[in-house]
Amino acid sequence: MHISLRPLLFLTCLFPSLASAGEVWTVSPTGQGADFSSIQDAIDAAVDGDTVLIEPGIDYDDTVTIQNKTLDLLVDGADPVGGVIVVTVKDIPANKRVSLSGMSGAVEVENCAGEVLIVQHTADERGIGFTGFNTFRATDSVGVTLVDCRFLATGSTSTFSDGRPAMAVQNSRMMIYNSRAVGGAGYGDTCLGGVSNGGSGIEIAFGSSVRAVDSQFIGGPGGVSTCNFGLDGSPSNVQPGSELTMATHPEVSLSGDLVAREGRQFQLQVSGSPGSRVTSLTSTDLQYTVLPTGVGALHAATPATLLFEGIIPTSGVLSLSMDAPFLGPMDESRTRYLQVFLDGAGNTRYLSNVLALTVVDSSL
Repeated sequence: MHISLRPLLFLTCLFPSLASAGEVWTVSPTGQGADFSSIQDAIDAAVDGDTVLIEPGIDYDDTVTIQNKTLDLLVDGADPVGGVIVVTVKDIPANKRVSLSGMSGAVEVENCAGEVLIVQHTADERGIGFTGFNTFRATDSVGVTLVDCRFLATGSTSTFSDGRPAMAVQNSRMMIYNSRAVGGAGYGDTCLGGVSNGGSGIEIAFGSSVRAVDSQFIGGPGGVSTCNFGLDGSPSNVQPGSELTMATHPEVSLSGDLVAREGRQFQLQVSGSPGSRVTSLTSTDLQYTVLPTGVGALHAATPATLLFEGIIPTSGVLSLSMDAPFLGPMDESRTRYLQVFLDGAGNTRYLSNVLALTVVDSSL
């Protein structure tokens, strides 16, 4: 294990004292010890730059919409929030951004010129509440990034419709890391009832561009009856004028805590080829700059702070254990966006996925 030689300098750069900070709104189903019992009520109360912090591991029966504001919507722990039906992010202008972490439910991203980052999100047919729906859909949006997400589409309930694609992307640009999408199953009945086909893992149309790294798209199984069977869905359905670029990028990945209390430790892990040099990039904002497929994409907006963190050990994982900085007396949270790049053999360089790290007040 190799620990960064300069963790305090890293944190000083990551959370400079003059950085702006937002208010934190807490959510618990009972409302006890929290600001709200409803996720949507907390979102409505928040203004640009605020954070909504949700009690983990508990089901919420909410349909959630974030519209025209900069917001971090976070689950406060490792367990995901369940029971959310649909999360909609819409009308985010180019000068604003949204990040979601640890949520569940179907996702709709609509008309977003600003960056939308979704991390550790899970959606399956049980979390939607109705059939005939994609578990993820992006429309008219230009900077959507998924990291460590899982989507399972709803299956068909009749011979008149096939299983749904897990993901549908229309007139949008996306980057996907280490995620999995499985199309909905086809319908099967008695011999006279007939069958239908499985849905695709992802459907891309209307001039969309999707880049996927270390991700899987799997077609849903065809329906089966006593005397017939439907066709399995295709992994992807890419319409003319759209593109899907798939890449295996084992050289580097970044994972770790997404929420930290001030003054307490948080953990980051960098996976990569042993012997590679690790340099961190941190920024106050998000961007999506396309780089060559073998290199990755740049998400940390300029100006970004670069800092050497260490060398990947023989285990292939560099673990960083750091103390979160203390916030100012009037600050409740600060968020920074992290990537790392590896310098490997032959002067090769690889960029990792992006993460959002939020430090919140220790009293919350």
